[in-house]
Amino acid sequence: MPKLQLTDAFKQPPAKPAEQPNPHGEAAVYYSRTRHESLAAFERDFKAPVMKQIRADVGQLKNFLNTHDKSDHERHNRLLDIMVERIDQGHTGYYSSEIDKIYGGAKLALDEFCVNLCSPIIPIDERVIQVKELAWGVEFCVNGVAPNIL
Repeated sequence: MPKLQLTDAFKQPPAKPAEQPNPHGEAAVYYSRTRHESLAAFERDFKAPVMKQIRADVGQLKNFLNTHDKSDHERHNRLLDIMVERIDQGHTGYYSSEIDKIYGGAKLALDEFCVNLCSPIIPIDERVIQVKELAWGVEFCVNGVAPNIL
């Protein structure tokens, strides 16, 4: 089974985020140094909407596991909840040194991941593995997961 390999280009927001696939039915909320005066200002003005979208994305991942993985979905769902709790701590919390990446390119990648979760082109077993690997990474790869895999 092929392993997911990420390049540095994966960590960068797409050139035109407005055209980014979006599972929310509304404009994607994400941080960009060129669009926001500071990370603190972004959190002040946009933390609630970005966290709403992150929670919706993670909810979709959990529902997917509940439906398609009867073996160990509760453990993986708990790990995804831990990730959301840590992201919600913002620039003073667990992911403080990476939160700009999480709110930015990683958030957009999470949106795209959720869109692709419904793709019939990707075999269902592969999609289950990808979601479980994301959850597993929260537990074992801690700081690398949210900014680099999301």
